[in-house]
Amino acid sequence: ETIKKYHHPDVVKALGYNNLKVGREADLDGLRETMANYDMEFLEGGEPEVFVQKGDIIIKQRVFSLKLIPKNGEDPFVFKGSSLLILQRYDDSPTGWATVHEMIQPFESPNN
Repeated sequence: ETIKKYHHPDVVKALGYNNLKVGREADLDGLRETMANYDMEFLEGGEPEVFVQKGDIIIKQRVFSLKLIPKNGEDPFVFKGSSLLILQRYDDSPTGWATVHEMIQPFESPNN
C-alpha cells in the first residue's frame, strides 16, 4: 500500500523487453509476484545521474544494483541496470509527486 501511493493510477512501466505494465494495479501485481519469489537488497542507487524539472514534470535517470535472493533456495544474483523515471505532480502522493512512466535498461558488462 505504501508503494501504491507513489505511483500514478495511469503509470506505465517498461521493466524489460517483454515486460510492460500499464496501470498502477498491473505494476503492483508484477511487484507482488517478484516479492513472492525473491528477497531484494538495493546495493547501489544513489543520487540521480540526471535530474530535470519542467513545471509539473520531473525526469530522473539513475544506475542501480539489486541483489535478488530466490526464495526457492537457488543462488542469489545481482541485477544491474539504469532507470529512467518520469514523475508528475500528484496530490495523493505523500511527496506530491507520482511515477507516471519508468523504463529499466539492464546493464551488461563486456565480461558477461
